Parts: sequence; C-alpha cells; structure tokens
Amino acid sequence: MKKHAQISTGRRHHKQNDDHMTNANTEITIDQLQTAITTKIAAQFPDLKTVALYDEDDRDGKPLPAVFVEIEDFEAYPDGDPGTEQTAVQLRISARIVIGFRTAKAKTEIRRLAAAMAHFVNLNRWGLPVSPAEFLVAG
Repeated sequence: MKKHAQISTGRRHHKQNDDHMTNANTEITIDQLQTAITTKIAAQFPDLKTVALYDEDDRDGKPLPAVFVEIEDFEAYPDGDPGTEQTAVQLRISARIVIGFRTAKAKTEIRRLAAAMAHFVNLNRWGLPVSPAEFLVAG
C-alpha cells in the first residue's frame, strides 16, 4: 500500500499579450511542457527518487518517494489568443505524490510534500513563454 496526494493546477498555455512580442513564435509542444515541468520538479525536490509522467501501466515498482505528472485535460482559451494564429489552450495538470506506507509519519510527510509542491507550482512558468500556473487543489 502506498500513500498518495494529488495536486491539480490550472494552466494557460499561451504567450503573454505584450505588444512587442505579437509576432514572436511561442509554439510549445506538449512534450516540451511535460519535460520542463518534470525537470523543474526534480531539480526543486532532489529527495524525490522518481519524477515522471504518469503512466498507469508503468508506475508500480518505481523508487519512492515519487511524483507522477499528468495532463488531465485541456480546453480552448480564446481570451488568451496571442495574435500569432496559434491556438491558446488552458490545461489541467495533476502531480500525484506517492510515498511508501512505511515512511515515518506518512500522513504528515505526504501533507508536507503536497504543501511544498503546491507552493512551488503556483505561479510557475517552467521556464517557458506561458502564463503562470495556478494552484487549484490538493487532496
């Protein structure tokens, strides 16, 4: 048995609407975004033994503690049109935090890690030309 927490963020994936950047290429692929997020989380939380994309078929046996990142869904974000004929979308991304059930004070530890993750995620741009992430909920 493993203890886990889930962090969800809302995120607008578009260029900021600055006049001097109207013609800038702000294309970002899903792969680039996922790589940036997992890389930044791994760097911020070096005690995590696994930071990876969530894969239901390949999560067992991964070293713990772990964070699994998943894009849950996305929708059009017409208010964020960068004026570059690119499609602006708003993403909902989850970070599932998993620790071993034998971890000392597991409930306290998972809450501590979830709070630290929420603080780190909120307003983070992941080094990309996107709007800042908005922390939504931990549960």
